[in-house]
Amino acid sequence: FGTGVDRVIPAPGGGRMLDKEPDISGYVVAVSGASNEILWQVPNPRDAFTTPRFARLNGDDVPDVVMGGREGILSAFSGQGGALLWRDTGDAAATTSFPYNFFTPAVIQYANGDGESDFVVTYGGDDSALPRDPRSPGYLAVISGADGAGLAVKKTPDGGETYSSPVVYRRADRTQLVVFGTGGETRGGAAYRAPVASLLDGTFAARTERLIEPGKKGVIAPATLADITGDAELDIIISAFDGRLV
Repeated sequence: FGTGVDRVIPAPGGGRMLDKEPDISGYVVAVSGASNEILWQVPNPRDAFTTPRFARLNGDDVPDVVMGGREGILSAFSGQGGALLWRDTGDAAATTSFPYNFFTPAVIQYANGDGESDFVVTYGGDDSALPRDPRSPGYLAVISGADGAGLAVKKTPDGGETYSSPVVYRRADRTQLVVFGTGGETRGGAAYRAPVASLLDGTFAARTERLIEPGKKGVIAPATLADITGDAELDIIISAFDGRLV
């Protein structure tokens, strides 16, 4: 799990700004389920608030840990002892005036053909913006599990902000699809689906499907997947911030 300190504070004259950087902004911690002992604890340069994702990235038999968080930090740690494998800053996704958040990444298979697991992650959420301020678009990025290199980045299809962790699943024909949302607590948005391959081959705009009609607020919670129709295909359940369950 991750810990951290939110450094966003009111700015003189209105708006918000970053407070001074603490000596340690947060930690990523691994705890034994069997004994409750701390297995390792390593500093993280920013607030690590996401759910960790696990994938074998460094060639040993122990799953490694990928953790996102505030201020444009996405990191991979060795599951064996917590050593840093790679770290991305927000510039791997997009150059913005204020560092956005990396939300919980989704594991995908071999986007760049190197045999390593890769990741789709959303990058969005301007913590300096006040409720009525204009909002810039969020992004979907494909990140290499081998070294953290950015393989592709796309703006959200409606140009909306995003706080939604992507969900990736396979259809019966083995096609990988990503589901994600746009909008926030005060701005409208919708839920979308696209083939993971479209992020890499230039067809993202043409192949993205809108799953639900836009609401007065956004889609923040990750999608839930279940076969609720009994046809051996996963169905998609969306919980929107305006109270709809679709």
